[in-house]
Amino acid sequence: MVRRTCLVVVLFATTILTPLDGAQDIFSILKPVGSPVGSVGRKKLFVTRVGQCAGKKNLPVYVPDMRIAAHNRTSYVVSGEVYFRENIPSYRLSVAIKQCDDMRATVNCRPFLSNIVNTDGCALLQASGTMYGEYLQNFRPPLKCPFWNGTYVMGPTLVDDGLVKYLPGSGSTYWEVRMTGRIRERLMYCVVMQLNVRPKKSSSNLWNHLAEMFDMTVLTEWLQSVDMLSMVFFACGVALFYFVMSMAFRIMSLLFWPTVVIIGLLFFRNDSFAALVSETVKRVSETALREILPVQ
Repeated sequence: MVRRTCLVVVLFATTILTPLDGAQDIFSILKPVGSPVGSVGRKKLFVTRVGQCAGKKNLPVYVPDMRIAAHNRTSYVVSGEVYFRENIPSYRLSVAIKQCDDMRATVNCRPFLSNIVNTDGCALLQASGTMYGEYLQNFRPPLKCPFWNGTYVMGPTLVDDGLVKYLPGSGSTYWEVRMTGRIRERLMYCVVMQLNVRPKKSSSNLWNHLAEMFDMTVLTEWLQSVDMLSMVFFACGVALFYFVMSMAFRIMSLLFWPTVVIIGLLFFRNDSFAALVSETVKRVSETALREILPVQ
């Protein structure tokens, strides 16, 4: 089980966005659903996308799609960059959470929680004993107010299942978290995070392993974790295998009839059969030469 936080980006937004009137952890607004320990133990959290809101690339703060890569067989890491295009002393943060039936059709998402406004982001950075304090250290340069024009880099951060206790539902559920930051009425920041919460697979159940092998979400995550060089080597290997096998089958087809003729000569020794054999060998040889030599 992964014991590291995944939603550093949510927390990052929480900290860089908006001073109002005192520090307040955004997760204190969300109430755990059911038994937190039991909920976390039975569910698995997958982050499928973290990046800029559609059509908002020109905002003062820009977050390109973050990288999601496999860490081991059961966990993965998120990393990326945040670009500040101007100095930003403070923000007001709003968070809207939607529950979706399928991330491929987000237009059908239903509001789950809206208009969450955080308090002083600078105070959150200085707060001690928070669930996110350890993981904000993955940013370079360090996150502290004010934020300067430049690039903040989040190093690889293990995904944690801890947030699932705030998200209700049984079976596989999809969530969209949208975070916006403003200075007065000016929109400065807009990031969307797409999550998938699924029941954990039993390690002793063979059928669950087979189902996981054919799970398209797992396949998508695996493809995202494979680098381009590995894909090139894989494609070259497939092409080489196809070439070798095609040549082998062609050689086998060319040798088939000569082999039959030789076997016939060994068992049937008469003039008429010899004449048939000679004609067959001649035709096979001509065919082989046409296959091997270029046409003049």
